[in-house]
Amino acid sequence: MARTVDLSTVEASGKRKWIYPIVSRGLWYRRRKWAAYALIIWLVGVPWTQWDGRQTLLFDFYHRKFQVFGWTFFANESSVFLGFVLFFIASILILTALFGRVFCGWACPQTVFMEFIFRPIEQWLEGTGLSQKRWNQQEYSKKLPRKLVKYFLFFSISMVLSNTFIAYLFGSHHLIKMIQEGPLSNASIFFGMLFVAVLINFQFGWFREQVCAFVCPYGRLQSILLDRHSVIVAYDAKRGEPRGKLGQTSGDCIDCHKCVQVCPTGIDIRAGLQLECIHCTQCIDVCDEVMTKIGKPIGLIAYNTQAAMAEKPKVIFRPRLLIYGLVFLIGGFLMGAFGLGRKSIDASLHREAGRNLFEKVGQTEFVNNFKINIQNRLDESQKLSWQLIEPPSAELILPEGEIELKPEEKRSIQLLIKMKSEDFHSEVGSIPLKIKISVDADNQVDLNSKIFGYESDD
Repeated sequence: MARTVDLSTVEASGKRKWIYPIVSRGLWYRRRKWAAYALIIWLVGVPWTQWDGRQTLLFDFYHRKFQVFGWTFFANESSVFLGFVLFFIASILILTALFGRVFCGWACPQTVFMEFIFRPIEQWLEGTGLSQKRWNQQEYSKKLPRKLVKYFLFFSISMVLSNTFIAYLFGSHHLIKMIQEGPLSNASIFFGMLFVAVLINFQFGWFREQVCAFVCPYGRLQSILLDRHSVIVAYDAKRGEPRGKLGQTSGDCIDCHKCVQVCPTGIDIRAGLQLECIHCTQCIDVCDEVMTKIGKPIGLIAYNTQAAMAEKPKVIFRPRLLIYGLVFLIGGFLMGAFGLGRKSIDASLHREAGRNLFEKVGQTEFVNNFKINIQNRLDESQKLSWQLIEPPSAELILPEGEIELKPEEKRSIQLLIKMKSEDFHSEVGSIPLKIKISVDADNQVDLNSKIFGYESDD
């Protein structure tokens, strides 16, 4: 016989269970509130700030460039991005192994905006907990006016967040320009912005905690990222059990169910670690409040480790942390080595497609055709100097003459290398080619290839 599981937000039949949490405004809530508002101000405000004359954070996928605290990186800088990815993933792994899902409860935009922007507006209009549930059970005509106000406010906030998203992708200055030009002048971006606004409104207005339970992979990965020494929000069963009404049990838990009533994902923390738990600390605040009222020590629900609750020795340096730390250092090294050592120009040397390896000119000379793909990584013009290092007897020909790259310009440049036949010492031979392109002493690029030709019998 198949076994069914009744989840906190979904019944075994698949029907949605709506969550109407109350808010416990204890010590941990106040700490999270200030952290959340600081993060909201940062996320919404940072596209409007500048660092060293550039937008502080810009992720311009259309032009394949990214501005980060005054640095401009391009999509072809794979070593820097590999280092960043390793560094970021290792940071999340270390944070999770040490402190569980602290990111979910304290810094995840889903939690931050839901619990400190959207839900407070909803609770202001509809009430909280059981009163909100009863209000929503009314006839729709009675609750329609407040619902309209709620979704108007929700969509207005969604529009702000959607435009902030556009500012991250296209630049805040470009966003202002598009607003001034009107939606019809930038129809595709405008409708993309509306789509994102509708998606945000859907996420925070209806889908909500289902994101954490069914969409986000982070919660499902916690079983392999955590160990018994990871800090989690945990219920001390040794102290709390057997639970029961006040004065009728030896355990400290009086089975008031307030920890369930405040949980934004609807779980019972007393059942142990669950994938829906986002470590928001609401159960800690409300349980501490109850324990204080009944004269018991606080901390029945607290940040703790499974090892500590089992009275096992504390272990800080575990194999997984050493592995995560190694990946962290590798990522940091790659970012530092390739980021700080990057040149103001990037260039690559290629042979002209569809052309012969070489062409004979007159009776005693050969020409090899090359193409150089070059990019200016700065937001200012740069004049390039060219020097043929090897072979010294060859002649470098630039059909375009002197090259000056505009700010952040990418260009393909045709290059000819002329070589005398007497420099080849075989029927068909090759000679190493080395070209130096420079802007100044600190920004030089060496390009290497081969020159082909043969020794003439004439």
